[in-house]
Amino acid sequence: MNQEKLDARQNAYRSDLADVTLRNHVQAARYVDGHSAQIAATTSVRKSPEPNAMQISQALLGETAQVFEVKDGWAWVQLQRDSYVGYIQADMLANSLTFPSHVVTSPRALLFPTPDLKTPPIGCLYMGSELSIGAPNGDYVTNITGGFIHSRTIAPVGTLAKDYVSVAERFMGTTYLWGGKTADGLDCSGLVQIAMHAAGMTCPRDSDMQMSALGTSLGTDTAPEKLQRGDLVFWDGHVGIMRDESTLLHANAWHMETAAEPFTDAVQRIGASGSPVLDIRRP
Repeated sequence: MNQEKLDARQNAYRSDLADVTLRNHVQAARYVDGHSAQIAATTSVRKSPEPNAMQISQALLGETAQVFEVKDGWAWVQLQRDSYVGYIQADMLANSLTFPSHVVTSPRALLFPTPDLKTPPIGCLYMGSELSIGAPNGDYVTNITGGFIHSRTIAPVGTLAKDYVSVAERFMGTTYLWGGKTADGLDCSGLVQIAMHAAGMTCPRDSDMQMSALGTSLGTDTAPEKLQRGDLVFWDGHVGIMRDESTLLHANAWHMETAAEPFTDAVQRIGASGSPVLDIRRP
């Protein structure tokens, strides 16, 4: 057994229960086959099956997940998009699987009861959410699960942004939220992940995973002439995106929002807290 080598954030195992595909890799009292399910509405992924437990990520509408346990109103799942493991409320799982046709491309897209922006919205969808749409009605299309969404806030599944940094820039001013990855709140690695996914780039969930998996290391030289737009800068537990050779864009708990600031200011401030730059990577 080499259980210590497997990251439990990306491998579904506990001492009492594990994914059957991990039988030869981890020790557990019981192994089970997961079953596929779909996320019915954007929801928190929590560290433990309790409503006040830490939010470690979010699952977006239309994502698929492997479900390994449903108990006391909570589902223990592994999200297919980024392999992240955690607990979601069981009623956030759809009763059946659909085949999404479109993806939300705006940071936030409102659902209306009629194809009229003057009517009070009935809901909100977020960038990266996937949905199936019905017939067009003027500038709107029907969402098959209910409501109308403006056609310019969605695109066919597979539509990719050309520049992931431009996607991240659309979240300027968004409130910082631990574990968040929507326009209602996101954290540093959530910003990187949602922006990269919009551009068709594979990206794990947490900053340490991203530092290990993304791009090519440039070392720790922070001189402007060494940097360019799109480079990722990593500290212990934090990541930011170079907007240009001298400006850092990052969701952070200092500004409590997604902000752009002089890179030298961020390096000095974060370094003063005891965390030097660990790596700079070019995707």
